[in-house]
Amino acid sequence: MRRRPGYPRCLPVQSSSAEQTAYLLAHAREAAERFHALGAEVLNASYRNMPDELIAKMRERDVPLSLWTLNSEEVLRKFMAKDLFNITTRIPTAALRIREERLNT
Repeated sequence: MRRRPGYPRCLPVQSSSAEQTAYLLAHAREAAERFHALGAEVLNASYRNMPDELIAKMRERDVPLSLWTLNSEEVLRKFMAKDLFNITTRIPTAALRIREERLNT
């Protein structure tokens, strides 16, 4: 697993399909064990197939999530409320504003 200095070891999910999400939901324990065995520090996946149940299962197993690419304020608000490791977006100004709103409430 390649890593740039200063960046976490990231295990990318190559595609985000409904089948892959179903597999991860059904095999969350095994997936988390493999994640840790590989020395990964963050699971990087699309938000599109990341239901709340899977986020909860990965969190229970100490698997931090980095989701990509959230490009609407509605989606940003939904996932920023989940306190994920990282969110990738093409609307960083909106993300910063939403984060500020959350910090001030």
